[in-house]
Amino acid sequence: MAPTNVGPLSFAVARARTHCATRLIYCIAWVLLACACSSHNQSAEPLPQARTPAILSPEQCAANAAITKAAMQDTTSLIEPGDQLATDFYLSPELNTKVTVGPDGNMALPVAGVVRAAGLIPGHLAALLNQAYLRELRNPNVTVHILGTPGRQIYVGGEVAHPGAFPPLPGMTALQAISTAGGLGE
Repeated sequence: MAPTNVGPLSFAVARARTHCATRLIYCIAWVLLACACSSHNQSAEPLPQARTPAILSPEQCAANAAITKAAMQDTTSLIEPGDQLATDFYLSPELNTKVTVGPDGNMALPVAGVVRAAGLIPGHLAALLNQAYLRELRNPNVTVHILGTPGRQIYVGGEVAHPGAFPPLPGMTALQAISTAGGLGE
């Protein structure tokens, strides 16, 4: 009688077979698409173009490095419930999402599922998401940005042109807040 191994090795073999079968289906689909495109098209509508992989220029690579560096330097903005976040995947833009952190401090992402975000800075959340997406991607290289903080307000009063409540921007200083309020009065 053959032993039934249900351990990690058999799971890896099954996953590899599934992955190979998926690749075979994609290859067949590409061949059928190529055959359909090569035949004479009598319809007036053009056929939809197949998605080609993006080739990145050196400028795009440099821009991504600058964005990642800026996101990692934001060490003062803690993510709170209600914050609006953007997750950007460098080489997998189809996974880019904009999400709002729920009242419980969690956010739901397509592949990673529910992830705790409240209380973390964007760089720490990005590291956590990199680990979560390693199951699907070789190098996720995710960057997290705080797009908006609708639940937070700063109040500028006194001798300014327009005293009141304003939404803070990540890394905003006191001088920038005064400037947002119209600057110092006469």
